Amino acid sequence: MTSTSKKGGPLRASIVSVALAAAVAPALAQNYRGLLKNTPVESFNAEDRRLFQEASRKTLNDTPAGETVTWSNPATESHGELKVLKDFTWKDNRCREVRVHNESHGANATNTVSMCKVADKWRAVSASELAKR
Repeated sequence: MTSTSKKGGPLRASIVSVALAAAVAPALAQNYRGLLKNTPVESFNAEDRRLFQEASRKTLNDTPAGETVTWSNPATESHGELKVLKDFTWKDNRCREVRVHNESHGANATNTVSMCKVADKWRAVSASELAKR
């Protein structure tokens, strides 16, 4: 997993997972404000979050590997892109490796996260979990 940030230094891998997981399960977003401190997601307004969540759902559910989904909010100038790097299977679950890049209010971050559909819900899967095939 790689990560860079213009504001706040390197991001921890778990932040990326939480951000994308929160994107596909909006109710989770309220519980992770502390982990998202100093990331672009922290400064998203409600419309930014909606647009990012919509792009995340499209990326995970409908976008072929190798393709990119972009989102942008002209009102805030926040924007980003999600690229499906590859599809794979883990413990008989459909998985996707996704590179996520977001920019908002001078902060930017690019991260790679593995997401797997477990019991009909997308969830982040860590490298250590993936190693336990």
